[in-house]
Amino acid sequence: MITIQLFNVPKILSSNVPQRVSRRKSRALLYYLAANNGPVPRSEVLDMFWSDLDRTGAQQSLRTTVYNLRKQLGDDIIQGDDFLELGPGTQVDARSFDTRLKAESGEDSGDPEPLEEILGLCTGEFLQGFHLKDAPEFEDWQQIQVEYYRRRYVQGLVELSRRYEMNRAYRRALGAIDRALLTDPLQEDLQRTALKLHFLAGDRAGAIRRYEHLRNILDEEMGVPPMPETRQMYDAIIADDPRLPDFSLTPPATTSRRFQKQKKKKHQSQTEYDLPFTGRSEEIAQLKRAAAPGKLVLIQGEPGIGKTRLVQEFLSGEDSFALSGAANELEQSLPYFPVIEALRGIIHHPDWGYLQNSLSIYPVWLAEAARLLPELLPEGNIPRPQGPGLAGLPGPATESRLWEGVSRLVRAVSERNPLIIFIDDLQWADDSTLALLAYLVRSSDHANVRYIAATRTAPARNSVLSLTQVLQREGRLAVVKLGVLQKTDVITLANRILQVGVDDVSEWLLTNSEGSPFILAELFRYLRASGVFESSPPRDSKDFSTFPFVPQNVYTLIQSRLLKLSAEARKLLDVGVVVGRTFSFDLVQQASGFNESAALD
Repeated sequence: MITIQLFNVPKILSSNVPQRVSRRKSRALLYYLAANNGPVPRSEVLDMFWSDLDRTGAQQSLRTTVYNLRKQLGDDIIQGDDFLELGPGTQVDARSFDTRLKAESGEDSGDPEPLEEILGLCTGEFLQGFHLKDAPEFEDWQQIQVEYYRRRYVQGLVELSRRYEMNRAYRRALGAIDRALLTDPLQEDLQRTALKLHFLAGDRAGAIRRYEHLRNILDEEMGVPPMPETRQMYDAIIADDPRLPDFSLTPPATTSRRFQKQKKKKHQSQTEYDLPFTGRSEEIAQLKRAAAPGKLVLIQGEPGIGKTRLVQEFLSGEDSFALSGAANELEQSLPYFPVIEALRGIIHHPDWGYLQNSLSIYPVWLAEAARLLPELLPEGNIPRPQGPGLAGLPGPATESRLWEGVSRLVRAVSERNPLIIFIDDLQWADDSTLALLAYLVRSSDHANVRYIAATRTAPARNSVLSLTQVLQREGRLAVVKLGVLQKTDVITLANRILQVGVDDVSEWLLTNSEGSPFILAELFRYLRASGVFESSPPRDSKDFSTFPFVPQNVYTLIQSRLLKLSAEARKLLDVGVVVGRTFSFDLVQQASGFNESAALD
């Protein structure tokens, strides 16, 4: 009997034994069949997963995929001449959740217990962390399912709250609404219900605090005030009027106002500026081999070489929960800043509501971690954990207790979801952050968490270099070095993007960028602005083969690096520029007027 878990990190079990289906597309096909309660036409599967192939090639790929799945999972994969489906005994958590929720919602019952049990099946987002980038139709379908089940979950919580309210269990009713609001705190109809429940529970002060918090986040996120209905509810509470206004409670639409706003911004940035990921297959393979618990993988290279993009591409193919933070040149005086930024991703993740009540961590260590992340302690909608040590922080702060608290928090989260923690621009990190990172790496031997960092090539004396030397001696460091893109990679990019004569433009791109991904992106931006892409008839590409060009952003980057040189070094460089690209040391030393020792420095 097959059991398939579609909520949270997806899992496939046969007779309760976890099954490792190696190919990502094979797993995606299983998940698709599991989510559809009945036969799925073969034509639909071909369009979903192999739309980029001709019909013959797509059918061959499907036959191979189904053959391998049946070889591993047996006759529970049923295939007909024109359909596929899973056996009738297959257990799927998403199917069970949806079917039981529909049946229970149709009951005219005031008993909340059956609903609590059904909602417990929804342990996380639909196919959390799973992606199939080469099948955009599947990705679109998956996003629709995520929104559908998120809405169904909220609908169930709204009904649960109504049943608790009928039984005068106002605190439990409020708890159900708070769980629904974790998906989006800007759902004002739910916030109005929460205000009412605070008031009915005798917590008028809590209702006032909630309204003030809502008003602040609406102003910060949307730039709008609360709706008139919300203000009317608040005014009645302020006046201590028991005749509260009665507004019908409806679950939110599939996409909230905030989701629409963020989605639009993301779409603009991706379509307008990003280049296709090209030429890093070997580095991605190195990263996959090296990333393991108890180790730090360090991505090393010059500014603009593509370190961050490499890690982003790696993370997009992983099923783990990714937390990212970045050090900043202007914030080196703020201790632990990149670690705080990364850990804050736990609180802001949509599944935090599922995680927070199931973490296996002593309250005293949670309180220690809260020294860096105050949001872990009871605030706003977050329920207060029970236990000693949470009424106030336990005694004076010490770094050893702080580090252990953060380490235990990370390990507790990784027990529920595999974790990858990425720290970018490590060269700007303060010494406290580097020391904590080393401690976290050492304490992750038996945890389901991997650590990655990106840094510029370290100078001879640098705190990052000290960190890497220590971890290298302990066998806990792997370094992936990034160089420039090769000529074939630049030509590949030009072929994928340009609509004009590629050869001349490719040569111009290569000459002016020397394979730097950052400079390439700026050059493509310039080509787009110049109208090369859209000109009709196409502009003569030879116009670009004869002149040097430095985009403004690249000019600014070079200028900032030159400003860091001493006056003597800048003078020597100026002499070298006059001599030419290749020059001898003796010539620039004599022409600059420096003695040999000064010129060597």
